[in-house]
Amino acid sequence: MKEVIRNKSGLSAIVITLILILLSLVAIGIVWVVISRIISDASSDVGLEAFTLSLDITNAYEYNGNIVANLKRNVGEGEITKLTFLLYKDEETESHTVESSINQLESKKFTIPVSQFNSTDIDKIAVAPLYLSSGEEKQGDILDSFTITKSYTGLTPPDGGDEGTGGGEDCTANCTGKVCGSDGCGGSCGTCQSGFSCSSGLCISDTCTPDSNETTCGTSNCGTKLNNCGQIVSCGVCSLGQICSDGICSEITPINSGTVEDLWPGDSGMYFGSSSLSTETSYVGYYAKFPGSAETSCLLIVLHRFPTEGYDKSHIGFSFSTALAVNDNYEIYPTIDGCSA
Repeated sequence: MKEVIRNKSGLSAIVITLILILLSLVAIGIVWVVISRIISDASSDVGLEAFTLSLDITNAYEYNGNIVANLKRNVGEGEITKLTFLLYKDEETESHTVESSINQLESKKFTIPVSQFNSTDIDKIAVAPLYLSSGEEKQGDILDSFTITKSYTGLTPPDGGDEGTGGGEDCTANCTGKVCGSDGCGGSCGTCQSGFSCSSGLCISDTCTPDSNETTCGTSNCGTKLNNCGQIVSCGVCSLGQICSDGICSEITPINSGTVEDLWPGDSGMYFGSSSLSTETSYVGYYAKFPGSAETSCLLIVLHRFPTEGYDKSHIGFSFSTALAVNDNYEIYPTIDGCSA
């Protein structure tokens, strides 16, 4: 009888142990399901492209009022659709987004116009790609930067190639409307005879008396024009917060504005939603300003999420936490100019 009781006690201990092991396995399984869903949700937002895209700025300099950057793409997966160039002057920044693809191991030259600063004041340039991930265009991180120390003037850039986008091996010479000067690819459209000088692709008499700037510009108060001698004349520069269009300065107005209605995650202000945000147009690469808010910076938008199941409005986000609060007013501008007004 005592033997039977001992056998039953031993069996009970084994059964209890097996039950505990089974419960532990079930608990581990539940935890793993939760973790795997979190990992899956996070990985859906970050594709392989974010980790393999690689760009190098091999050279950059100031040239005739613009910034020229030579860009090389290294080996790495991902379809680049646009490039965002950031120009730095001390602690200030302005950006320009260029619609251009660049293939693996391809090199291209880009001329970036300077609107907010004097080009000779730019001390650094950086580049960040926009790329396709799961059919959605996303803003990538800054991949390289270059300190600008040299400035040039003249008809031909110091490293050859054209003065616009896409020089190098893919450059196509163009002498349309020119009888002299550069063909845009390091070649020549011709030379002027004695007594004439080349100006903007035209041979101008050395004895030509140029009209006054007032006569050349007429009603224009910004931008540039060619005078009667073929020389480029500046008609003025717009004030901060204005843009030059057809020779006239006009105030920069936001393309979208509204009120911050919710923040995520928590109250970090890294993302915000508003029923006034576009549900069709992405603002990635644009800038957001918050008049009267504790957030005084002009923020580069790196994410635009359209309404999905469970959400009735769009959200935009930045690459860091902000001082935003619910009910703050916002304004969105396609360039940094509007934020500086």
